[in-house]
Amino acid sequence: VVPAVAGLGRSPRGSARPEAHDDASDAPPPIRLVAITNGGPRKHALLSAFERDPAKWDLNVARKAFGDETRPPANGFELQFSTAILGEMVSSRRRAEELAGDVLDDVGLTEAQRDVFGERAKLARPANRRVLGCLLANLRAMRLAQEMDDAIVVEDNLRPLDGAAAACSAALRTAGDVDLLYLGHLAHDDTLAAVASRAVDGVAAPPP
Repeated sequence: VVPAVAGLGRSPRGSARPEAHDDASDAPPPIRLVAITNGGPRKHALLSAFERDPAKWDLNVARKAFGDETRPPANGFELQFSTAILGEMVSSRRRAEELAGDVLDDVGLTEAQRDVFGERAKLARPANRRVLGCLLANLRAMRLAQEMDDAIVVEDNLRPLDGAAAACSAALRTAGDVDLLYLGHLAHDDTLAAVASRAVDGVAAPPP
């Protein structure tokens, strides 16, 4: 869960945008977010929360994802997208290379390993293919994050909470010299609520 400092603005295309507090004065460098998404309403919901250019998103489309829980705009972040991978479609080597060839190249799979990968994908159940798609999508996003300083990989069900920029900045500062800091998983609504209920000073503790 990534909480967020709210900002000011009006929604594009004439819709009334939620009022928000501007805490941009004397702010630290922005936190870079790499968001995994296939587009649609959830992408618009992310744009409504983090994108400062109102020509790039539509609040009405954003609300199709989270309704009245669509958050007001947030300061302190820079947003970049990474294309998600529909795991159900990874059913052969050919399809894997079409959907995630860049990831397979980065992993460095040999021709023989790609053949085995395709055979295993063909035999996998749909639920397992979804897990595979999630893994490949996160590897793609982590490659983008690796090219930045202190980037955070998130998925498109992210909803910013008050105080996020400061909380994320503090978490990155206290993480120490690490290559990867794992913050959580399984961000369904019930998990998000459980994590948020355990938040201390804006930093969410993991469920027990």
